[in-house]
Amino acid sequence: MNPHDDSLANLSVQAAELGGRLRGLADADTVAQGRQLVAELRRHRLFPEMTRLAEMVSRNAPKDATTRKHYAQGLIEGGQLTAAVDVLTRLSNELPREDAEWAEAVGLQGRAHKQIFVEAEDKTSDAARAALDAAITCYRLPYEANPTANTWHGINLVALLNRARKLKLPVAPDLNIGAVATQVQADLSRFPAQKQDHWFHATLAEAALASADWDTAEKHLGAYVQNSSVDAFSLGSRAIA
Repeated sequence: MNPHDDSLANLSVQAAELGGRLRGLADADTVAQGRQLVAELRRHRLFPEMTRLAEMVSRNAPKDATTRKHYAQGLIEGGQLTAAVDVLTRLSNELPREDAEWAEAVGLQGRAHKQIFVEAEDKTSDAARAALDAAITCYRLPYEANPTANTWHGINLVALLNRARKLKLPVAPDLNIGAVATQVQADLSRFPAQKQDHWFHATLAEAALASADWDTAEKHLGAYVQNSSVDAFSLGSRAIA
């Protein structure tokens, strides 16, 4: 076993041990450790372990929006898409819109609906079209509420609109793909240097792809994959976006 495998195995052991401790009457420090480990498991795409531990943390801290969001993300990655939608719908309904986790929860609802659409064999079926429509609605809502803060919602909106137009599905006919892509690029161009992280480059690359600007896309994809902050979760999330 190489050192990387050893590290992942150790994280799995830690998650099992901490989950056991959280079954009892857990103190605040143990719950805090659980929150931190859930985030670390997510970073390494250890989603089954993350989901189980997030369940135990949520039993002790049911109002912890970030852990509930991670819990739903684990459900999505495990293929439990409608369960994730239920968790995220309740979470987004409970959060005020000014809370950053509200936009995350609604966007992840879009991610779940998008996956339902992607996995549908017949993309023109009623169920697939309903999932596509729901995904577009979920990405559109946070993006239009705050375009500058929610550029990842905007670029997913572009991708889904592009797919809908290619399939000739009458979804969100009032939205123009090029206009949304251009707006995302304009919003990102105003980001200060200290905020230009790997997600910044990934989103700009996707916006460039939508505009068929291959040179710009290649430039930002290179900056993205070479960024020191990129981890397994980052690369995996872009691979399915």
